[in-house]
Amino acid sequence: MRANAFAAAFLMPEGGVRAFVRRLGKGEQSRSQLRAYDETAVVEGQRRREAHSQDVQVYDVAHLAHHLGVSYETALCRLLNLKLVTEEERAGLAEQKEAGASIMRFLGPEPDVKAPGHKPFRHQLVLLAVEALRREVISRAKLRELCDLAQVQPGEFNVLLATVEREPEKGPKGRRAYVPRA
Repeated sequence: MRANAFAAAFLMPEGGVRAFVRRLGKGEQSRSQLRAYDETAVVEGQRRREAHSQDVQVYDVAHLAHHLGVSYETALCRLLNLKLVTEEERAGLAEQKEAGASIMRFLGPEPDVKAPGHKPFRHQLVLLAVEALRREVISRAKLRELCDLAQVQPGEFNVLLATVEREPEKGPKGRRAYVPRA
């Protein structure tokens, strides 16, 4: 057990995992305290993030696992140990293991960043577009357009779409967040 804990910490250092999750725009608290200073006093306030915007999704776990070169399950356990997901969320994400494996196949082998023709933007664009669809910021047609630009194959597109459009689970964690349009 200690050897596994050491291996997890060595392969997936806490600082690296947290930084990666923050780059995805997740892993932050839903509320944060703000202080603004003017010439006479300190004004305090709170900043609230959109409901469920911090929830880690199957494509986030797959992206993290791909980035670190570990399995989907290993990345998911590390997220649980770092308290970036709850046990309930871990169980729900574990049920989506096949979708995670499909996304990892889409991401392919870890590319050599020095190799000619290396295009990491393609994967980042697609995964950000999937997150935007989940938050109802873009339409399914816009996701299709962005995936076409990134040369995503139809089968890969269907897998990505399925991670967002699957039936919501019962309970408060499974609700889709309402995001008002500007």
